[in-house]
Amino acid sequence: MQRSACFLFATILGLAAWPAQSQAPARAPAPTPTAAAAPPPFRRSPSAVYQVVIEPWNNLQTYTPISVPQGTELSFYWSGGHGVYLLPTAQCPEPGQYTPGAAYGQYILAGGLQGTARTSVNNNYTTALMTPGTYYFACQVGDHCSEDGQLQVVTVTASQTATMASLS
Repeated sequence: MQRSACFLFATILGLAAWPAQSQAPARAPAPTPTAAAAPPPFRRSPSAVYQVVIEPWNNLQTYTPISVPQGTELSFYWSGGHGVYLLPTAQCPEPGQYTPGAAYGQYILAGGLQGTARTSVNNNYTTALMTPGTYYFACQVGDHCSEDGQLQVVTVTASQTATMASLS
């Protein structure tokens, strides 16, 4: 009792020190959480090397040429009156001149079927780019390609390690 009374008295006077306590070693502060980086415009797909999404696919927008490795899955998403037409060159035909065949390429329907040029509304199209080369995808509606620049040039390389820098 006498001992605790002394300790209490010393504490009141501010003379006592608390008994030593074993302290755990100081830990480094937890890292500050950072925002996750924005996902790249391509992602792994079980059936493709990469998946590249062109969205929105519309007129009055400039599409920068891209280079992708063989096996990349390419998807176009659009709403309104647009479509996807595979051209043999980067030369856009005049409105009304999109006819299937060797001279002007092929119109691609959303299901992957080829047919006559027509307006597609609220649709999408996906294809796997399996053959190296340069592909020219355009909208065949009105002057969307020739006047409004709705043309996407895609170069497919044979290498699986092709750079995707052009997509960022």
